[in-house]
Amino acid sequence: MIYLIISALLTGSLFGYFCLEVAHKEILDVILINALNIIVFTGGVEIGSNKEIIKKMLTPKTLSLMVAVPTANFLGSILGGTIVGTILSVPIKDSLLVSAGMGWYSFSSVVISAMYSTEVGTMSFIANVMREMLSFLLVPLAAKFTDLPCVSIGGASSMDSTLPVILKYTNTQIAIVGFINGLIITLIVPFLITALLGI
Repeated sequence: MIYLIISALLTGSLFGYFCLEVAHKEILDVILINALNIIVFTGGVEIGSNKEIIKKMLTPKTLSLMVAVPTANFLGSILGGTIVGTILSVPIKDSLLVSAGMGWYSFSSVVISAMYSTEVGTMSFIANVMREMLSFLLVPLAAKFTDLPCVSIGGASSMDSTLPVILKYTNTQIAIVGFINGLIITLIVPFLITALLGI
């Protein structure tokens, strides 16, 4: 599956470079949104088909994970961005903005480019796309040892594009935690980036 995803990405990149123009972006956005909707719907059907899943969601352990995992994901992303930025001598505000995308590259890169800096917006795009792509490679590896890191690897994408991978290599309970994690992170990102831009 991972090789298929990487092959599709490379093929799409080559096709886009040689065959499409910037004017086609709106059509591609519509295709992307509909594809993500299908992915999320399919993941939802698989989760919903398990009649015991609601009972599993309402256990103290699962409810506590739905709070703890997004919190750890948030803190880890910001701390990791700060450390890497310091090592690479990137200004602290820039490194915080890049890490604040937390996997949501389509939002963070556009807002940062428009309101702050094209260069930092581009860094945000690359870093957050890489985070999502690495999820497809790392989730199957991490799942061999433990489940929870599989949720945090993709950040915001754990509610959509990386959800099927999490579901495939873990279980429905972890997939639900992944969906909630992605949802909470997605809600946090706009406020966080806005706050950082105001510094």
